[in-house]
Amino acid sequence: MSPAHELALYLVELGVCSAFGEDVHVDREPATPADVVTLYDTGGVEVIPDIELHTATIQVRTRSTDRQAGYELQELIAAAFLKPRAIADGLPVEFDAGGSRYIAFAARGDIVALGRDDNDRVLFTANYELQRQPLETST
Repeated sequence: MSPAHELALYLVELGVCSAFGEDVHVDREPATPADVVTLYDTGGVEVIPDIELHTATIQVRTRSTDRQAGYELQELIAAAFLKPRAIADGLPVEFDAGGSRYIAFAARGDIVALGRDDNDRVLFTANYELQRQPLETST
């Protein structure tokens, strides 16, 4: 499964997007509903085969009829991925999603406002780089 797909399922499992009231999509943003979250696979940097460590990048895009709600949702998603205060609170930074263990997650910049679409809905994006390993290694 691709990182965007695994992480979309992870956000649904956590209930992060349920406060926003919409489904999470992968690689295609639907025209409706008005409020959506879409994750895109945006590439990868390298694979270290000896330990099956994959480095990849994703983009998270939110579309909202309410500017503040769209921005706050981006903040909730960032907190789910980046796990702020985890180390200070003695919690693990790593997490499992789909068939992978995510061992490192970093924001590549801040949340970016893209303006509004043709239907006056506010668009935000955030980009992340991550490292993941399969939960079951191939032999």
